Amino acid sequence: MKIPYDELSSDVLRALLESVALREGTEYGEQDVELEIKIQQLMRQLERQETCVVFDHVTQSCDVITMDKWNELNQQA
Repeated sequence: MKIPYDELSSDVLRALLESVALREGTEYGEQDVELEIKIQQLMRQLERQETCVVFDHVTQSCDVITMDKWNELNQQA
């Protein structure tokens, strides 16, 4: 289930983006990316509609996925 990110409270959205950033890690080869920068990047991806917030009923959890992944999942359904 897709959830409009702008309908989430700022605290919930921040916690979700922080969780995603920490899960993905901030080490990119020779260069580390600060957590705050990674969160800002994720937010910009949501704003540009490159990614979306989804809720999984099975796991009862939220995640941020690419729109390509979202479209792929919907084609399988």
